[in-house]
Amino acid sequence: MLEHLNENIYRIKSAANPKHYLFCSNDNTRKYENDFDVRTHAFEEERNNWIIDNVGWSAFTIRSYTNPKYFLFVANDKSNALNTEFDVRT
Repeated sequence: MLEHLNENIYRIKSAANPKHYLFCSNDNTRKYENDFDVRTHAFEEERNNWIIDNVGWSAFTIRSYTNPKYFLFVANDKSNALNTEFDVRT
């Protein structure tokens, strides 16, 4: 679920657990090379904020508010995959 904060800044919350926010983990806990890990937690903090830009007809980019050069992406390189699931990083 998206929670609009202002202009193009949003928080992304889990629909299954709306008290958990998606955040860009820039703390090196589960970093992969130069990519940051993306997880959820129940804390309200600046790392929960995301910049969502419309880049064309129904196309958007999502990047970290605290690390705006890092974009949300599906890591299909199998580097940190679990079985058939892909990792999500920035």
